[in-house]
Parts: sequence; C-alpha cells; structure tokens
Amino acid sequence: STIKSDFSKPKEFVGALTISGEKFFLENKKPDINKIIVDGNYIWNIQYPPAEFGGSPQYGRKKISSSKDSDLMFVILNDPKKFFQKFEVVKNTSSENSTQIDLKNKIPSDFKNLRITLDNKSKVIEKIQYNDDLENEVTIVLSQIEFKVKISKELFKIKIPKNTQVIELWSHK
Repeated sequence: STIKSDFSKPKEFVGALTISGEKFFLENKKPDINKIIVDGNYIWNIQYPPAEFGGSPQYGRKKISSSKDSDLMFVILNDPKKFFQKFEVVKNTSSENSTQIDLKNKIPSDFKNLRITLDNKSKVIEKIQYNDDLENEVTIVLSQIEFKVKISKELFKIKIPKNTQVIELWSHK
C-alpha cells in the first residue's frame, strides 16, 4: 500500500494480507514492521520499533463495531452487503483491462473519495484508493491473490508478552 500526505513523499509499505471469513491479518515488512489483525472481536495494531532502536512492540486494540465508520475498510473486505449500505456508486469507468468504481459516502465516514479498481478478466479487486480522516491519499494494491487456501487459525490469535501494556484505541470523531 502507498500513503501520500501533504507533508511528505508517498510512503510505500510492502507486506502480506490474509482474509478468512471475518478475520483479517495484514503484516507490513517494509519500511517498518507492523501488523493489523482483526480477530473477530478487536482490531489489533502491533507496532514494532525500528531495529536500530530496539525495544518491544506496542500493542493497541479497538473493539469492532459494524456501526462505526472507522471500521469501514474491514467492512469493504468482509461484508459487501453492509458496504453498499454505506456507499453508493457515483461513477463507473471501464477500460479494456479494468473497471474503476468511484463511491460516495451515504453517511459521514473516516474514508472519502473511495475508488475500487477491479480486474476485468479475474473480477478481483486489484486496488483500493481513498483519503483517510487526516486527508492522506491511501492506495492499497493487491497482487498474488490466492483463493481457497488453507489458513491456520493461529494466524489470527494475538500472543501478548507478559507485562505488556495494551493501549485501548478509539475513533477520534
């Protein structure tokens, strides 16, 4: 994924995304190591310090609420019915290889200017673009997509080291 803000050049993250039912695991490996895990109850954010600084990762979590718009990206990937309750299609542009769908929020949301790009041949989402609540331009490019792969349930289990403080996160709306 790529994040572009007014304050810096685009920052590109490289990692892997795994989705299984309502569970979600995103691990960024470059430029910084971090994980976002949705275990069915919480959205976990695990931030690892840069190797040169050392130290332990920070653990944050937020209770999932399907009514909260800040959880919208997980709704996009997990529940298309709820997704279309929150967005309407305003523009649909097709080319030979792909279709871009521009969407408008039906209700206020942390996400604006949402665009989903579908590969016309495979009918799979290849790109998600939006502006987040801080007006950063976020582009998530999906590649090497595999379906019907056996996924270990252990991937979505959080193992918090003893004596680690968990920070409770919340939406700033």
